[in-house]
Amino acid sequence: MANITGTQYNDNNSFQYVNGVLVYLPSLVGTALDDYISGLAGNDILYGNDGNDTLNGGTGADTMYGGTGNDNYYVDNLGDVVTEYAFQGTDTVYSSISYTLGANVENLTLIGTAYGGYGNSLNNVISGNDSNNYLFGSSGNDTLYGNGGNDTLSGGTGADTMYGGTGNDNYYVDNAGDVVIEYASQGTDRVYSSISYTLGSNVENLTLTGTAYGGYGNSLNNVISGNSSNNYLFGNSGNDTLYGNDGNDTLSGGTGADTMYGGTGNDNYYVDNAGDVVIEYASQGTDRVYSSIFSYTLGSNVENLTLTGSAERGYGNSLNNVISGNSSNNYLYGNGGNDTLIGGGGNDYLNGFGSGQEYDLLTGGLGADTFAVGSGNGVQYTGLGYATITDFSRAEGDKIQLLYLPDNNQYSLGSGNWGGSSALDTGIFYNGDLIGVVRDTTTVSLQQDFTFVSLAVG
Repeated sequence: MANITGTQYNDNNSFQYVNGVLVYLPSLVGTALDDYISGLAGNDILYGNDGNDTLNGGTGADTMYGGTGNDNYYVDNLGDVVTEYAFQGTDTVYSSISYTLGANVENLTLIGTAYGGYGNSLNNVISGNDSNNYLFGSSGNDTLYGNGGNDTLSGGTGADTMYGGTGNDNYYVDNAGDVVIEYASQGTDRVYSSISYTLGSNVENLTLTGTAYGGYGNSLNNVISGNSSNNYLFGNSGNDTLYGNDGNDTLSGGTGADTMYGGTGNDNYYVDNAGDVVIEYASQGTDRVYSSIFSYTLGSNVENLTLTGSAERGYGNSLNNVISGNSSNNYLYGNGGNDTLIGGGGNDYLNGFGSGQEYDLLTGGLGADTFAVGSGNGVQYTGLGYATITDFSRAEGDKIQLLYLPDNNQYSLGSGNWGGSSALDTGIFYNGDLIGVVRDTTTVSLQQDFTFVSLAVG
């Protein structure tokens, strides 16, 4: 190995005055061996020639030619130029300033306080330092190492492998072949992905960008954010926070106690844990919760509820809800608003009433269903409003529930047409006030088809 050291002047194959004397200062030229060439001060020209050379121009604006072999370059000045030609080995630049790799140079390592490292069209290896680095790989299949600091890593268009290291790191993913690697206890990290993406181990957060639609979490407590597309966001097994943002999104937190914000658009939520929280704000679309837990009550600004699995009870809010049961024996309560209750299979109990002056639609489906027009809280639908029963079937064992009164003669039935088909309906009256309609039948009997409950005490 040859050590070649320049002067404090411009060692660049030129004549210069040194202490008043004109002298010739040649460029620094290596041998066929593995040379270490140092330019010191001045704007130097260094030639490595053959061998695996190390070229360090020093503090000036230096020009360095590595030649053949696997060469190392040290860059510390914006005016430094590294020149490599094709098929001359695998070369690395060590830079103490932000740096972009030139043509035919494969690798870059940031040293000192440098923060920015940028690749080229080759398959680069780019390594950061302890600063908060920005590493960009460009178009090859690159490998990026953030090391210490809160780093931002973007491999570019190739199939890239990115190691953030310690710190809170951000990754940009744009290729299905991109791989993000984090180890335990290395900070809180986020992937920004323009494709559908599943978080790998030890990465906490995911934000979808561009037109990506699918975002999937892991076992950690993830924060997953959608974009303006119709996103599908799935949190997996942690206590996750999902943000649908714009679009008609589907949000499922997985098995943990999750918090889900749908944002604007008509969003669907899947609830499977009593600790799940659904948050919608006013005028953000028409939204639906699919719930598999025993009992669920719609929160503010959510319109619709569908029970899934073995869930049994569903409760509405003050909006005009659509609440659908499953094959279980469901209890469906509309509360306020003009509600539509659909029992599905099973022997269901349907009570749409909330606070009066509402028009509820009750469909029992299969099974022996009970339709509430009165309850232990009193006679329902007095004054304005009434309940419409769409599929009453004596053969299936359906019943209509009324409040028991000492004088049940206050209830009466009558026929008429209150909407639906051209067939006549049965009206249920309380002291002449219409409180219920049994659609498309006139065979309803107070003696056969009604059940009476007592007024609740206390």
